[in-house]
Amino acid sequence: MERRSESDGSPEREPGDAGQQEQHANREVATPHTTSPTIRRATIRRAGSVIGPAYRRVMFLPTRCPLCATIGPAPCGSCARQLERAPAVPAIAGCTSIGACYRYDDAARSMMLAFKYRNRRDIVAFCARALAAMAPPVDLVTWAPSTAVRVRDRGFDQAEVLARAVARVLRVPTASTLRRVGAGHQTGLDAAARRVGPVFEARAPRVAGRGVLLIDDIVTTGSTFAQAASALGAGGALAVHARACCWTPPGRGRHEPGRERTVRPGCGGAGGVES
Repeated sequence: MERRSESDGSPEREPGDAGQQEQHANREVATPHTTSPTIRRATIRRAGSVIGPAYRRVMFLPTRCPLCATIGPAPCGSCARQLERAPAVPAIAGCTSIGACYRYDDAARSMMLAFKYRNRRDIVAFCARALAAMAPPVDLVTWAPSTAVRVRDRGFDQAEVLARAVARVLRVPTASTLRRVGAGHQTGLDAAARRVGPVFEARAPRVAGRGVLLIDDIVTTGSTFAQAASALGAGGALAVHARACCWTPPGRGRHEPGRERTVRPGCGGAGGVES
């Protein structure tokens, strides 16, 4: 039975009524079917006030070396010194010159895998400087595009990322000049299959009459460079200088056999360059 206040005659609540009503209201708010848009927006704002600062702390965490996790540049000075310079790369058909910065082994392999499969793009600036140091004067920087499947899986084309970074260092234009014909990719193929190489078509108006710097992340058999250089030459490029961040040594059983030519040292000591 409801009691009334002696002072004003208004209904008087039992001592536990307020707590019970508050719990009931909380249960209603927690029920999706009874949650109003206003409450949902308020909840999102409250969550954002908590998550936002944590997100900013994560975003501004210091850079760590992808090889040893030491705080600092990527890679750190100690790990960078472990990168073995690539020797002179054998001639590749269609390429005016060919060169690579590092031997694809141990530290270099770990670095490139971190870039390609863990999206460690903080490595790109280091690689771009090494590639730019061994680049001749050119009119345009381009790349050998990866397959659509690889781009979708990784979220980016590693050769394009490198090429654009190199172009920024060199302060020359960059453009997508090649279209890949067919969907095949090179990863996981044996040497015989790799030597067939992908097929490219050049966007002739972009390369005609220009000296082109062709960038890729890793050169193994040289088939990708050969096919890309052939397409660029057919499109009217005056010269195609191919450069890769890493070169796979013959000991790994994946390097295309071929006759070596006389080479000159790479500019800046970043690897061998064949003229």
